Amino acid sequence: MDVLEGLLAHDDALTTELLARACSLPEGVLDQTFDTNIDVLYGGATLRSILGQLVGTKERWAAALTGRFRTGDELDDIESLQSRYERAGSDFLAIATSALREGRSEEMIIDASCDPPHTFTVGGAIAHVLTFAVLRRSVALGFLSSAGVSDLGFGDPSGYIAEH
Repeated sequence: MDVLEGLLAHDDALTTELLARACSLPEGVLDQTFDTNIDVLYGGATLRSILGQLVGTKERWAAALTGRFRTGDELDDIESLQSRYERAGSDFLAIATSALREGRSEEMIIDASCDPPHTFTVGGAIAHVLTFAVLRRSVALGFLSSAGVSDLGFGDPSGYIAEH
């Protein structure tokens, strides 16, 4: 397995699991703010808002990589976020994996959802998504652990990559 493709697949699988675990939590827990060591980025964040960012990011970048335009970052109930992620996660994974396999990581894209529109490389978009997804998944894992859900560990991709 290509390491970068493995990291993309792990990101998708772990995000799917985070959303699944969140479905079992009461609304009050989903909207409770937690203290984190990265309050400068996520001060006052909730599990729902972090999961919403994970979903919204995949939606935005999948749209940018395909030339579609997408707006909105609704903070839906977890089942709606889960449904949105089923599409966005698989879309982004397929687009990113295809681009890497076809050697298109240096291809330029224009993200028209930025104001003003911004130019990125496909590889830069993939790097951006993975970097910020690690941070958001780690915060979500901490929120879940504080709520008593600890079966996902701390998000290490090494076991996932070794198994696949």
